[in-house]
Amino acid sequence: MTDSETDDLMAFEALVVSAILLVGFWPDLGLTAAPTIFSWKSWGVGDNNTATVSDVLRNGGLLVVAILALSVGTWRAVTARRQADIANEQARLAERGLFTDRFSRAVANVSSGDLAIRLGGIDALCRMAAEAQGEDYETVMDMLCAFVRVPPHRDKEATRVTQRKNLAALRAMGGKGAAGAKGEETTALLREDIQEILDRLFKGDEQGLSRGGYRADFRHADLRGAFLFGANLIAADLSGADLSEVYFIGADLSEANLPFANFTRAKLSGANLNGADLYEAILNGAVLNGADLSGVNLTRADLSKAQSLTQAQLDVACVREGGDPPKLPEGLTPPTKTYS
Repeated sequence: MTDSETDDLMAFEALVVSAILLVGFWPDLGLTAAPTIFSWKSWGVGDNNTATVSDVLRNGGLLVVAILALSVGTWRAVTARRQADIANEQARLAERGLFTDRFSRAVANVSSGDLAIRLGGIDALCRMAAEAQGEDYETVMDMLCAFVRVPPHRDKEATRVTQRKNLAALRAMGGKGAAGAKGEETTALLREDIQEILDRLFKGDEQGLSRGGYRADFRHADLRGAFLFGANLIAADLSGADLSEVYFIGADLSEANLPFANFTRAKLSGANLNGADLYEAILNGAVLNGADLSGVNLTRADLSKAQSLTQAQLDVACVREGGDPPKLPEGLTPPTKTYS
C-alpha cells in the first residue's frame, strides 16, 4: 500500500468514526429524518421530560468538539506518518550513499598497482560482503569474483606466492588430505591477492562469506596452484577455468559447473562432486581417492591418467544419453547411467 493510499484510508476511517458519533447522538435519526435535523422538535425540545435548549446546545457543542478533536488527531497522525516516511527515506538515501562511497573507494584500492593497497581494498570489500544483504551483497561478491577472473595488474614478483605453507599445513593434519601431497611442492604459483579472496570467500566453515544461493562466477579463471582445502564452492561456475594443481581436498563442488575445466594434477581427495558437470574436462594426473562422483556428468571427460580412480566411483557417475564416454585408465569401464 502506497503512502497516499494509507492517508486516504486514515481519512476515510475518520469520516466513519465521525458518522458513528453523529448517529450516536441521534439514535432515532435516519435518512428520512434528515430534513428535520435543524428543527427543535427533532431534538426533543418543548417536552418537560426531554432535553432543554441548553442541553441540546451543550450536547451539540460536545459533538462539534469531538469531531474537531478527531479531525485534528487524524491530521496529526497523517502528518507524523509522512514525516516518519521522509525521515526513513533520508536515512535510506544516506545509507545508500555511504555504501556507494565505501564501495567506490574499495574498488579503487583493489585496482591499485601496489599489493598492500590491493589487499586493503580486498579486506574492505570482504567486510562489506559480510554486512550487506540482497543486491548489495551480490554486487560486492560479483566484484570480488571479477577480480579473480580478470586481475587488473600483473606483478610477477610482489603478487605471487608458493604453496609451501599450505603443503606444510596439509602434512601437519596427519593423514587427511595428505594423499597426493606428500613430498611435493606445486610448480604453479598463485597471486597472493587472488588467494586472499578465495580464502575469505569460500572457507568451508561458517566464517566463509559465500552464502546459500550465491553462485560464484569463475569462468575461465586462472587458479593454478590455488589452495581450496575444504572450500565451499557449491554450484560455482568454473567452466573453462585452469585448475591445474589446485588443492580441492575435502572441498564441496556439488552441482558445480565445470565443463572444459583443466584439473591436471589437481588434488580432489575427499571432494564432494555430487551432481557436478565435468563435460569434456581434463583430469590427467588428478588425485580422486575418496571423491564423491555421484551423478557427475563425465561425458567426453579425460580421466585417462587420473590417480586413485575406482570402478565404484564410476558406477555412480553418468554420461549424457548418446554422448561419448569418458577416457579412462586401463581396466576401468565407463558409467552405465545416462541422462537426457
